[in-house]
Amino acid sequence: MLNRYKSLQAPGWLMALLMVGLLMPACTGGGGDKTDNTANAVKNEQMKDELVEALGTKREALDAFDQAVAALSQDVPDMGKAQELLEKALSISPDFLEAQFNLGVVYENNSRYDKALEAYGKAQKLDKTNTHAVSIIVAIGRTQSLKGDTEAAVKSFDEALRLEPENIDVLNGIGAVYFKAGKYDEAVDFVKKVLREDNENLTALNTLAQVYTARDNRSMAVYVFKKAARVAIGAITNDEELNIEPAILVIEDKLKKKDIDTELAADLFNNLGMIYQKMDELPLAVYNFSAAAKLSPTHVESRLNLGSIFLRYLNYEGAKAKFGEALQAAPGNCTAKLGLAASDFALSKHDDAIKGYGGYLENCNANDASANLQMQRIYEQRQDFDSAIKYCKKYVEVAKPAEGSPVTAEYCKALENMKNMVRDAPMDPAEGGEGMEGGEEGMEGGEGMEGDVIPAEGEEGDVIPAEGEEGDVIPAEGEEGAAPAEGGEAPAEGDAAPAEGGEAPAPAEGGDAPAPAEGAP
Repeated sequence: MLNRYKSLQAPGWLMALLMVGLLMPACTGGGGDKTDNTANAVKNEQMKDELVEALGTKREALDAFDQAVAALSQDVPDMGKAQELLEKALSISPDFLEAQFNLGVVYENNSRYDKALEAYGKAQKLDKTNTHAVSIIVAIGRTQSLKGDTEAAVKSFDEALRLEPENIDVLNGIGAVYFKAGKYDEAVDFVKKVLREDNENLTALNTLAQVYTARDNRSMAVYVFKKAARVAIGAITNDEELNIEPAILVIEDKLKKKDIDTELAADLFNNLGMIYQKMDELPLAVYNFSAAAKLSPTHVESRLNLGSIFLRYLNYEGAKAKFGEALQAAPGNCTAKLGLAASDFALSKHDDAIKGYGGYLENCNANDASANLQMQRIYEQRQDFDSAIKYCKKYVEVAKPAEGSPVTAEYCKALENMKNMVRDAPMDPAEGGEGMEGGEEGMEGGEGMEGDVIPAEGEEGDVIPAEGEEGDVIPAEGEEGAAPAEGGEAPAEGDAAPAEGGEAPAPAEGGDAPAPAEGAP
């Protein structure tokens, strides 16, 4: 699905209720002397002392919060470190409202929605004067929507709307939620209220374009997305460049820039890429996903989309790189974990694939049919029959394959038989020794099966091209399309489908899809 909600956040990763600039170390030019540096340091310490008194928190907690702000303010935010530091701040000062709220932001960006809602709820209780009531309610509503609880999200935004009827964030938020609920007329009503005040409001244009998409008016959707994308990047073009894709302007730096919200701009390009993908305009889709990734080093969905396309078109190295980047930006993202494991499987990096699929099954979705099937295949090739049988049975349990499917309960039984045959097979006689009686003929009925492995569907180490493809590779931005590794295997059927909205490759027959990607409900 199209990404709709990150645009409700303030620019950047941090949504601090506190003026974070007060916490950052005073900046000094390279030519400053020691006296200036010392004076700035003293001033900064004095400001922190004032904040400690104003917030009623302990200095150690404020220092931890300060370090968390620094971790979030990096070009590639260190979400893990920020979470650790915010939790430390709260362990020292449990009533630290700003730390509690921003911990919710970190959880939300890592797709840990229940934990985010818990943190926002605690922040709401700590905001005894309701100074930040609307900001917290908007965050709660956004997270509820990301989680898929549309009804609760509508109630939250209605409450925020009652408190501040003209608040642009609230109007945009409730418009986005109504869109998700399929109430397109109501969504457009709220969008129009915003656009009457600001006809270039990017969040409102984003929602409007998605309404056009949902109504299958793709030409208008593309038009509105392109308009929003140009506004987002502050592109000023001459007449000859009017028809140039905004994404190409980004990739080739053919534009003038002003201060922009890179996350929102990246969302717009990502959404435009998905429209092109629906229209089978794959090169334009790749251009827009690449532009989104270039604008924001932390934009997860665009990297998931690129990874899925590369996986489908057999650029396994490119897919691995993009899924890896997505996982670096969001370490807990289950879609990225599954995509990375599928890429490793296709590259015949089976140790990495086992680790990846195993982690996904343990921490994300133990009932994912696709992951269980791939684990069965790897262990079968390694003649680790106990493990292969375990995952085979799990696959059959969750996928419930129809009679005649390549992997069924009968196939799992065949693995049991093979395990027993390999275990009971006579050992090769020692050099010069006599073989066991009947050894030359082999086991009864076991001709050619002394340790051989039944190959999984379509697998003998060869690459299976996507349907209708000849194995062509769509290279990533600046990449030569990487051919699959020698002997590399293609993912199982279903693993190669591109993810719409950053979703993981579709699971094998009967498998449950993983949770939506961060920010892409």
